[in-house]
Amino acid sequence: MNRADFQTLVRPFLKLGAIVVASAAVVVAVGLATAPAIQDKTARAEADRLKEAAGGLLPGSRYAAFPLTMSRSVFDEQLLKPCPNDAARRRISACYEMLPDDTVVLKRGLPEGDRLALSLLIDSIGYRNEGAVRAYYPIEGSGYNEGYLLELQARCFGGDFNLLARFGTDGVLRNAVPAADMPAPGPWRERATVIRLLGFFIGAKGAGIPVTGEALPGKAGDAVTGASVTFRGLGIALREGSRFVSRLGGY
Repeated sequence: MNRADFQTLVRPFLKLGAIVVASAAVVVAVGLATAPAIQDKTARAEADRLKEAAGGLLPGSRYAAFPLTMSRSVFDEQLLKPCPNDAARRRISACYEMLPDDTVVLKRGLPEGDRLALSLLIDSIGYRNEGAVRAYYPIEGSGYNEGYLLELQARCFGGDFNLLARFGTDGVLRNAVPAADMPAPGPWRERATVIRLLGFFIGAKGAGIPVTGEALPGKAGDAVTGASVTFRGLGIALREGSRFVSRLGGY
């Protein structure tokens, strides 16, 4: 190939390759520069979402919803057996009491350090809570426990979706909002509509949390017509959350 042919045929491709490489380098550089800002914005948005659900109070550390009570066989199979070593098994066992009736219960007054260590350990062994409560955040205000913010998964019409619910230490529901990842479509799954449904549960606790429209006073039950499955799913999840908090107490 003579010089003229090289300049005519090859040089344009070399220039194009150089442009592509330079463009890729710019894209990578921009990505590296903007990634921290995007992560920071996401973290702030998540913190704001939790603070809103907690009634303006900033929740504390996130804890996995480890079981409070279980049978000895479940304790052995689901918590002890998956542990990677004897030290992990001793750590979990130290947090629970074995009752004479073959029931295992979480110890009362568990120090925060042990509670956090238990949460991390249970997460690490892949324990999957099958109930509605996925995780919880203690809420501190004015120097005392204001209750807990719970991540709940409600089984409703057409699928599951997550809620953030704030309970007092007595198990009374103070606030509840749908999480950002609630499914769609469907008129009863629109955020504003679900928020309106959740309003019927505020102030109730335990078995007093309704699961049907008939349990609501007066004609309030008419408001859930056409959304009875979703309403029931919300009520069941919130009932479980209330019971969880009541048993958690002053942990």
